[in-house]
Amino acid sequence: MPELSDPIDQLSRIDEVNYPEFTSKLISDTFDAIVASMIRQQEAYADLVEKVSMTLGDFSAEAVTDTDVETYLRTYFPGDEDNGTSVGTPSDPGDLDDADAARLASLLGPEAIETGVEGDLPEEGSLDAADVELIFRLVRNMLARPRLSALRELVSQGVTRIVVEDGTIETELEFRTYANVNDVTTSSSYQRNTLNGGGGLNFSSGLFGINLGGSGSRLRVSTDRSGRTSEGGAEGEIKGRVEINFRGESQPFALPEAEEPEPEVVVTP
Repeated sequence: MPELSDPIDQLSRIDEVNYPEFTSKLISDTFDAIVASMIRQQEAYADLVEKVSMTLGDFSAEAVTDTDVETYLRTYFPGDEDNGTSVGTPSDPGDLDDADAARLASLLGPEAIETGVEGDLPEEGSLDAADVELIFRLVRNMLARPRLSALRELVSQGVTRIVVEDGTIETELEFRTYANVNDVTTSSSYQRNTLNGGGGLNFSSGLFGINLGGSGSRLRVSTDRSGRTSEGGAEGEIKGRVEINFRGESQPFALPEAEEPEPEVVVTP
């Protein structure tokens, strides 16, 4: 049963809560999270630089999926079969009627002019694999062009970066011990009285003399009881708090400079 000295014994166990380890991990995890966040920002910035520096063909190959192209063709050039298209696929080319050919020239004509393949745009009739591949490429470029322009416009305004200004890392350890000792003493008593008596008239002692006699007994019992109760324990609590102040800053965006071609040297004999 704990005694009054137990709190001191419990206090000696404070090393068991690993308070230094908790504090060290809180600090290291906080710094690791900040460093990881800064690395992700730099990676995202580098990815933006890479994407906006791409040619339209390279960007369209990465930003526009085959599903996007197929969805567009099914929407504007639907075929007879479910989820099919009149353009077909490079492995199974389709046919264009008058309406499809006019729609193809209207929708993809500007992209064909921009790409420099206006004369290669297929007309009414059966398509071959080269025609279908050209249509796929034009659709891919047409879908990618506004995306690339929007991305370039976005980054031209500067990229917002989150910077850590300052912060606070706090840890707190509370360790409480307690012990209570109570002494309890109780007493009780019991008493029993017994009286036996007798009496009679005695004419020889007087005319009306009375002679009384009796006997009695008394029993008394007393008890004492004492008790001792004690209570003791220890409580430990670790608290951690991290406060970090951020600010945002606009980082100007600059495309990598293109290498200038070396001047051609003309040697005259």
